[in-house]
Amino acid sequence: MLEPNERKVQFTRVERDPGLADRVASQLLEMIVSQQFRPGDRLPPEREIGQELGVSRTVVREAIRVLSGKGVLGVKSGSGVVVTQIGQENVAETMRLFIQTRGGHDVDGPFSYEKVHEVREMLEVRVAGVAAERATPEDLDALRTAFQELADAADSVALSSVKDVEFHRTIAKITHNDMYLIMLDSIRHVLLEVRRETLVKKERRRFVLEFHKRILDAIERGDSDGARRAMSDHLDDSADMWRSIGAARRAASGRSRRPAPPIEATRP
Repeated sequence: MLEPNERKVQFTRVERDPGLADRVASQLLEMIVSQQFRPGDRLPPEREIGQELGVSRTVVREAIRVLSGKGVLGVKSGSGVVVTQIGQENVAETMRLFIQTRGGHDVDGPFSYEKVHEVREMLEVRVAGVAAERATPEDLDALRTAFQELADAADSVALSSVKDVEFHRTIAKITHNDMYLIMLDSIRHVLLEVRRETLVKKERRRFVLEFHKRILDAIERGDSDGARRAMSDHLDDSADMWRSIGAARRAASGRSRRPAPPIEATRP
């Protein structure tokens, strides 16, 4: 596949101030943030906005396009341009794409698992403690269900990986703080890919299940310190496993690049 600089790419000449539409977009965004326009509200016609701001309809249209690209505005048939409700999934998806387009969980990439692990320690250890303090009977039922689904998935790498992620998401939900869940979901794809590689062996999946049981038990007891310790031990074990996989890969790569030994002359 040709790189962009190797293909013939033609841009249309910009005849106006390239920053004008951005300034209009910023002003519209500020009006949305300050709730002068609220989710579901329809914006005034482009001509009216242009007259108010002293710019052309073309500039307004470009500003709307910019905000539509950010998911702030949407076009509804018969309703015109409408302010959209930004959900948790939009925020997490933006972060996911940001990470994926910059190397994902490459061993030596800008978002290597070592860096992801630092974030997990900061986030999930705290989340486990908060969950133990705030869990309701209904929350505990949901966490027990999530654990049982993880245990039942032990025969499948793919399903175990998904259910493992869901168990951790359930803990984040128990905090009743959506910010925790948004932050965890933003690295969800990295965690899923890592699990698909660290849970290949069935005995490993059974071993990891014991860490989850310790976390569940501590949260059930309302033991905040115990939940944090259990989560910390689990994350340390996961990081150690990933490091061993990375070391094996580097060693294998080094062997594959090493030149073959010279062929010795056959003695008569």
